[in-house]
Amino acid sequence: MPHSKTDVDGAHRSRALVLGGGGPVGRAWESGLVQGFADQGLDLGTADLIVGTSAGAIVGALLALKQGFEAPQKVAASTSASPPVSSAGMAALIGAMARAAKSPAPERVRAEIGKMALDAQTVGEEASLSRAMFAPLVGQTWPDRFRATTVNVRTGQFQVWDSSLRAPLERAVAANAAVPGIWPPITINGERYMDGGVRSMLNADLAVGFGVVIAVSCFALTAAAAPENPLFSATNASLLLELDVLRRSGATLAVIEPDAQFDALTNRGAAMMDVSLVPEAYLMGQMKALVEAKAARALWNAF
Repeated sequence: MPHSKTDVDGAHRSRALVLGGGGPVGRAWESGLVQGFADQGLDLGTADLIVGTSAGAIVGALLALKQGFEAPQKVAASTSASPPVSSAGMAALIGAMARAAKSPAPERVRAEIGKMALDAQTVGEEASLSRAMFAPLVGQTWPDRFRATTVNVRTGQFQVWDSSLRAPLERAVAANAAVPGIWPPITINGERYMDGGVRSMLNADLAVGFGVVIAVSCFALTAAAAPENPLFSATNASLLLELDVLRRSGATLAVIEPDAQFDALTNRGAAMMDVSLVPEAYLMGQMKALVEAKAARALWNAF
């Protein structure tokens, strides 16, 4: 998987965009952010590399295909309510992700998560794939600069999909959005895959080798995380390490994360699956773009 500044044809590659996971509410916020930047004259779709994880994969694929995010109603209309999931199930998933992040053998722990995903009572694969959010991707040629992240449920191995691997775009993105215990793993080429967020909510290290990187996190990273929310305490250290790897690689990095208003809307990230929050989250993303646009545009246009 090439991650360098130089493409196979020798063209200079310098700008990367990383879009993190965050459920339907995070997807709405990222969609509003991307559209808000476009309204301010910053087209993130010009990135040489777009890495999307979970919700970020849906936004990233649409961005790479040059499809817009004109209104919160459009995002809301294509957002399916997540099936109910027990708090115990989510706690088990988060705990396993935390163990994988700290383990010297993370693939073994991720395979355990894969078994949880396979054993969970969910809708079928075809029902998951038929959701409106994936419809714009069906039959589309895979954008060369787009990467979707998944984890093999059998082996626990991290799998990055790109245009060279001949996976249907909608299947790779649906697999990337297959949160264990909520949506079913998706079959690609005889194997089943789950959400790339099981490995990392950002997977920002895939952008090593690029000169400028904008990384968008749907969860607060640099602000003090609430100790009562295990998602932050379990994953922030590994995410911050990824970002540090980017900086040490020589990248000029801008990290965009939610403000206090969005943090309150989502109950510090605990309500990311609440589709009733989608319209407001989209508008908050647009407002965030207004705050960040000047600095982000200057950074982006430096290359």
